[in-house]
Amino acid sequence: MSSAQENIAIIERATGNPVTAILHKELEELEIIDVEIDWALLRLRALKTMRQKGVPATSIPQHVHWNWAVKAIQHSTTLAYQTYGIEAAGKMQGLMMVCLAGYNARLDPDKGKPLLYIDYLETAPWNAKEFTSAPIYKLVGLRLAQVAARTSVQEGFSGRVGLHSLPQSRPFYTGSCEMQALGPDASYSSLEYFELTAAKAADLLNK
Repeated sequence: MSSAQENIAIIERATGNPVTAILHKELEELEIIDVEIDWALLRLRALKTMRQKGVPATSIPQHVHWNWAVKAIQHSTTLAYQTYGIEAAGKMQGLMMVCLAGYNARLDPDKGKPLLYIDYLETAPWNAKEFTSAPIYKLVGLRLAQVAARTSVQEGFSGRVGLHSLPQSRPFYTGSCEMQALGPDASYSSLEYFELTAAKAADLLNK
C-alpha cells in the first residue's frame, strides 16, 4: 500500500464512535484496481436488488457505472492526477481522484486563479445509503473533501476546489461541503459545476 499515509477520523454508524482510519495519499494504479475489485460486485448486487424491487431507472444511483480501474489506467501517466483513499478495517472506505493542473476558479474574487479539481469522489458501497440500508461508516466523503481543500492550500491554491457533480450528489456538495453551485456546464455534459472558495475552505477544514 502507498507509503504516504496519515491517520484520519471517521465514525462507525452503529455505535457513533470515532474510528481511526488511514488516509493514503499516493495510491498507485494496481492498488486502485484492487479497490474496484472489492467494490464492483457489491454495486452490481445492489443494482440487481433495486431492479427486483421495481426501483425505477431514474432512482438508481447515478454513479453505479463508475469503474475506478478504468480511471486509474486512463490517468496513470499524468503526473497532475493523484488518488487518495481512506482505509479502515482492512478495506478502502472511500476514494478520490484529483487534478492539480489545468483548472481555474470561476468565482470572484479569485476568478482565473488555479484550483484543485476533484475528478471523482466515491464512498465504498457498504457506506453509501444509495446502495445499502445499513451503512457502516460516515464522514468518509466529508473527510476526502477536506483532504482536497487541504491539498489545495498546500499546492498554493488557497483552498480553492472545483468539480462537476451528478445531480444526486448536489446536497452533499452544497450542504456538507459548502460549495457554491454555478449551474449546468454545457462543456461538460451539462453536469452542474460546483466551487469551493478560499473563504469557505476554512469553514470546511474546521468541520
